[in-house]
Amino acid sequence: MRGSRLTFVTENITIDDGGSLIADGLGYNTSHGYQGNDIYGSPINPGHGIDDNEGASGAGHGGSGGRGSLTSGTPKSGFAYGDLYEPYIFGSAGGKGRSGTRGGNGGGMLWMNVTGLIDVDGLVSANGEAASSLTGSGGGSGGSIWMYCKTIRGYGKIAANGGAGSNDNSYPGGGGAGGRIAYLLPARGGAALGCAVGKEHLCKAEAGGPGTVFLYHMIHTHRTLLIHNGGQKPLVSAIADYNDLSTEGCRAWILPQSANHDFAGKGQDFHFEELQIYGGGHLALLTEPVGRNASLFFRHMIGDRTGTLHVSTNQVMDLHRPEIDIPFSVHVYAGGYLGLAPYTEVHGVTLFISGTVDHIQNMTIHHGGAFWMYHGGNTANQTNSSFQFDTVRVQDNGVMQAVTSPIIHPGIIIIARAFFIEGGGLFHGTRMTVLGENITIDDGGLMSADGQGYNRSHPQGSALHGIINPGIGSSSIYGSSGAGCGGRGGRGAHSPVVGAAYGDLYEPVRFGSSGGGQKSGRGGGVIWFNVTNVIQIDGEVSADGLAGADSGSGGGSGGSIWMHCYRMKGTGSITVNGGAGGGNSGGGAGGRIAVYFTENTTYTGSFQSRGGAKGGASNTEAGGPGTAFLYHLVHTHRTLLVDNGGQHPLTIRISDYSDLSQDGCRAWILPESGGHHFANGSHDFHFEELQIYGGAHLAILTEPVNRAASLFFRYMIGDRTGMIHVSRNQVTNLHRLFWTSLSALTSMMVDTLGWRLFPK
Repeated sequence: MRGSRLTFVTENITIDDGGSLIADGLGYNTSHGYQGNDIYGSPINPGHGIDDNEGASGAGHGGSGGRGSLTSGTPKSGFAYGDLYEPYIFGSAGGKGRSGTRGGNGGGMLWMNVTGLIDVDGLVSANGEAASSLTGSGGGSGGSIWMYCKTIRGYGKIAANGGAGSNDNSYPGGGGAGGRIAYLLPARGGAALGCAVGKEHLCKAEAGGPGTVFLYHMIHTHRTLLIHNGGQKPLVSAIADYNDLSTEGCRAWILPQSANHDFAGKGQDFHFEELQIYGGGHLALLTEPVGRNASLFFRHMIGDRTGTLHVSTNQVMDLHRPEIDIPFSVHVYAGGYLGLAPYTEVHGVTLFISGTVDHIQNMTIHHGGAFWMYHGGNTANQTNSSFQFDTVRVQDNGVMQAVTSPIIHPGIIIIARAFFIEGGGLFHGTRMTVLGENITIDDGGLMSADGQGYNRSHPQGSALHGIINPGIGSSSIYGSSGAGCGGRGGRGAHSPVVGAAYGDLYEPVRFGSSGGGQKSGRGGGVIWFNVTNVIQIDGEVSADGLAGADSGSGGGSGGSIWMHCYRMKGTGSITVNGGAGGGNSGGGAGGRIAVYFTENTTYTGSFQSRGGAKGGASNTEAGGPGTAFLYHLVHTHRTLLVDNGGQHPLTIRISDYSDLSQDGCRAWILPESGGHHFANGSHDFHFEELQIYGGAHLAILTEPVNRAASLFFRYMIGDRTGMIHVSRNQVTNLHRLFWTSLSALTSMMVDTLGWRLFPK
């Protein structure tokens, strides 16, 4: 049986295997126009696709339609409409394609009011129509199916799917959205050319969004909402602007007209006993006006870990219960609230937190799970960008993300009694602060701020964290220089001016800078640990700069790592290395490390702040080493470590301290460290231990140049390849009661009116 709007009022309905009740493609079409109301008082084509000769979009209904051709078609799509509880509106037509070729028709409407049994072994459908081949038109949206009965049974199919967009290879159309069903089974969006599950990057247009399927058991008052899109996902996961949804395709929507229903408490409280999301389906809630308070709650949740739920401003999804293994991803936007459980597992899904997340005490992230913390997000009762837990475990193939802007954002703070990054786990961010009792990074675990500092596209001037790109390399298409930070960058084949050194060796908090060149390496980020008990590192903590991406681009400089703890343990590595230069370009300098501890009896790992390798050309130069400062709080033992991994400057001597612009590949102690209390506020740089390895050069710069300064160290260790530079009015006094061979440490370059005092 076939019809556009069929109503059945009867005692029993039976549709046998092979039988069908169909309203496919019998809803609105493009000839009906896009204005006015039909005889039932409903708007005509309320979700019509957008016309475009080079790829029209699909129509919306239960969800939004899909975009047309991604290279040339309209970015807008037909939006959603209709009531999820009582669906009664036709599907809409897809957008017109080339030469005004019509899009697919919308699906019709089926309504069954049955006092007894509905038995479906065949087919009941109100699908949207697919667009014609090679026309660039959009698919029609699914229609409406509403069933009311005492008993339903059978093994058949009930569907209100959207129609596929045109498969024109040059100008494909977007898929139509699924319709709305109030009882059971699929309401999927129509397909788009090139899209396949797991190969969304090959899409040439966008699939239609899923519709909604609402099931209600009248005796048990059990409400189920089912979202399924057959493996088809939106081209962009996040919703950019709830005030303009014209370009937000491929999502199911709960709309304001459902908010006044009895099931929503006549007040936008959308509560379900069960929510099921499958097949890449996305579900979002729209209020009128945008930003009005609303809640979404479900007692049970089921999914295949491919779906996504969106929680916007002033929307609350509080799932508070003893423990949760959430089966779909969630976007929590600024002002949104997500309540989870004291024991929360995140695996195979991603939580994107720009709003507030609550109730989590112990969180485990593993096996494809990810927890993204954005600027402004927080846990309840914490300030913006601060997240507090009791225990966090990031396990194999689990990820915590804390990526923010180094220009305008203060960074992300994690407060945890115990924080574990186990083998295969990753914590990645821009400016990460961890406050807690114990931090453990196991072998194979990684905490990384690599490449999260400044890049070449950042504006000039000053921002929240000081001067932007203070050590940026100079540029030439024939070979650029590397960036500076703890040391100066390396020279490029055609860029003798190198990136300047900056930052405090005692309290490093600066981002690394960008190398020179169009594809220069980015600088490293910033990591700060303040731990009351143990830091154990058997894996890696890094804030490295990145390599230049072509021959003419220099490496970025390493960033900053600052740690404070009672006890340091482990066999891992802590690195702020510079990035390598391209073939004709210089390497980026190492960054700065500072570690303060009360006890360090078992840490045998490494501290690296090496410059990035030079390019292959003979007249390029490696980046200079940075600095690693270690301080034993009980024994007041200060160690300065400088190591450049066997890389030397092109010139041994510093020609002019008043103009260092072309002096590369050396570590520098700078005026901002001269005012620190460790330097007595007067450039007296005293260390109990100085270690220099790998061809590293170390020099002191004062402000003004030639101001008096001193460098002293009680113990000296080295591999006989390094060098210290002592400039005018600088003193290196190694006076002691017994003879010590300087060759055990390093070479020393003494400029005019500089002083070196040898042992007696």
